[in-house]
Amino acid sequence: MRMKIKTAIALAFATSITITSVPSIAIANPIPIRIPLALSEEKGDVMGGQALTLSGYHIQDTTEVCFGEKCVTPDSTSPSEVKVVTPPHHGVQGGNANNQVVPDYQKGLVTVKVKYSDGKSSELRNQYEYDALTPRGRQMSYTLAHWNKYDSNRYGNWNAVGGDCANFVSAALFEWLGPEKGARAEWYNKYADWVAANPTKNPFNDPMES
Repeated sequence: MRMKIKTAIALAFATSITITSVPSIAIANPIPIRIPLALSEEKGDVMGGQALTLSGYHIQDTTEVCFGEKCVTPDSTSPSEVKVVTPPHHGVQGGNANNQVVPDYQKGLVTVKVKYSDGKSSELRNQYEYDALTPRGRQMSYTLAHWNKYDSNRYGNWNAVGGDCANFVSAALFEWLGPEKGARAEWYNKYADWVAANPTKNPFNDPMES
């Protein structure tokens, strides 16, 4: 008797339920996550010009790579690599320059930012280091760092004895050659030793000892 009741209930449910088709739902293609990983080199000259490869995943729509204050356009892009050439080190110039971003060729670490075509961006975990590694880089880094700030500890200050301009130019030339070559004899001022020994005297007014 119980079996007949269960069979009747099952038949009632089976005949009363109408199964309709489920409409299909369009699923958009997932947007891949962009993951810039690292540069092929993490140190270069302050003058820039270093060809680098940025490796990563889904970075083919990279539009710019920024090294600190300065952004540059890649030479080529692919899903796993971006080819780029480093710019010179840039800084914000105050005063009459109205805070413009200009080359200053200074040493230091900068953050590397990757910009994409949709306006989004991401930063690399490791920073890029600018250093004065070439003769021109050493000279430009020095001259722009000391054009209005005396490097008295290394090269002295000749303003008290007629002016420091020639000394500043000589210092820049010395930076070009580097410490391994040193200054040339034709740059040497015959008064230099005397002035160093007599810092309060003027070689043009005071008699020099032989």
